[in-house]
Amino acid sequence: MITPVPSPPEVRFGAVLSASWQLFVRNWTIALPAVLAAFVVLALTCAYVAVLISMLGIAGWRAVIASPHGGDSSALAGVGVVALIGALVIVVASIVALLWAACATYGMADAAWTRGTAVLADGNAAFAARAGAVVVATIGIVGLGIVALVLALPTLFLSLLALPLVTMFVFPAAVGGRFDGFGAIGESFRLVRRFFVPSLVTWLILYAIQYGVSFLLTFAIVPLEFAAMPDRSTGVLQMPPVPLFAFSGITYVVTILLLLAYNGFRATVEVGLFRELEARPVA
Repeated sequence: MITPVPSPPEVRFGAVLSASWQLFVRNWTIALPAVLAAFVVLALTCAYVAVLISMLGIAGWRAVIASPHGGDSSALAGVGVVALIGALVIVVASIVALLWAACATYGMADAAWTRGTAVLADGNAAFAARAGAVVVATIGIVGLGIVALVLALPTLFLSLLALPLVTMFVFPAAVGGRFDGFGAIGESFRLVRRFFVPSLVTWLILYAIQYGVSFLLTFAIVPLEFAAMPDRSTGVLQMPPVPLFAFSGITYVVTILLLLAYNGFRATVEVGLFRELEARPVA
């Protein structure tokens, strides 16, 4: 008599979502890395633009004073060199900030699932230990994105829709799972293939939450567009009222902060589901 092999219990993705929300509420600092990285990038960009405008004004006056005919462009050429160097610095700093945010977010989410609490020190430790693997994994995802873009028309854009699904466990595997870059991509593919339905349902829920939050941006943009429509008689754009400007600005900032906070919750869910699926034996 052959004894049938008992089937493994179903994946409790509903319980993972519920536990992820509870962990995220208790450890809201998981959302801080994305907020801090965005603030750093924004501050550097604003400072760069302000310095560039100031230098352009000073260089323009110097060029006019040095040559009555405006023929001396050495000052403006110097500004161009400084602008190029500054742009490169901004790009490098932004890449480092985003890399730190990714490693720190998933490192803190993994710490929350491991011991119930997460602090920024956990994120810094994850960045120091797993930044290399995350960089390699990111390069691999970019390569897959190019392949998906090439296959977009032959697959009726299914390749572009499948890419975020099959790579949803890459960062949890690279940070919490201690996989190398390409190994994390392979592990994500393997888990999605073995547990396709739980992965798909979780991904759709996360996408629905993100879409719902980003939809709030319409309340910040659409009223301004209608208020600024040209006057029918003169054809001149109208100035929206100041209260509407304030409402739209506050709504826009709040929505961006909610989207950044959502990144922390999404990382918590992905890490939790990754740990749930990793613990299951291979059939």
